[in-house]
Amino acid sequence: MSGSDSVSRRDFLQGGSAAVGASAMRLGWPAALAAAQAACSARDEGRTFETLEAAEAREIEAFAARILPTTTTPGAREAGVIYFFDNVLGGPMAGMLVGVRGSLQAFQAGIGERFPGASAFSDLDDADQDTWISENENSPFFSLARMRFARFACCGVL
Repeated sequence: MSGSDSVSRRDFLQGGSAAVGASAMRLGWPAALAAAQAACSARDEGRTFETLEAAEAREIEAFAARILPTTTTPGAREAGVIYFFDNVLGGPMAGMLVGVRGSLQAFQAGIGERFPGASAFSDLDDADQDTWISENENSPFFSLARMRFARFACCGVL
């Protein structure tokens, strides 16, 4: 992301540290590490998603790739963040699935009006995705994603 209002990868991860602590207590570090390992295996094997619908996975992965982009280190796509989400939302965090789906829908609401010709976040180019994220960084979806991506990164996957 660019501009003075952007959130750097480092700021994003640092800002999520409190959420990671709370999340670690709920899921537990061993379970988080196991989920991260399972995500890497699923990514490597090209598995289909067990919990998320393909369209949901595409949107979450597109979002993750903007927050944790590929640089000189692997980003969210290479790390298999979407498989981590699929794994924990079908297991230890299954109770959050409805909330994730609802917050993702709310996050995407208005994209078509703001960016004619687009109907989903993944339809936008990188610059427009960054704009949309900046305009919606206080949304429930952004907050939830921050907590989960930071946890994934802190597990040593990113």
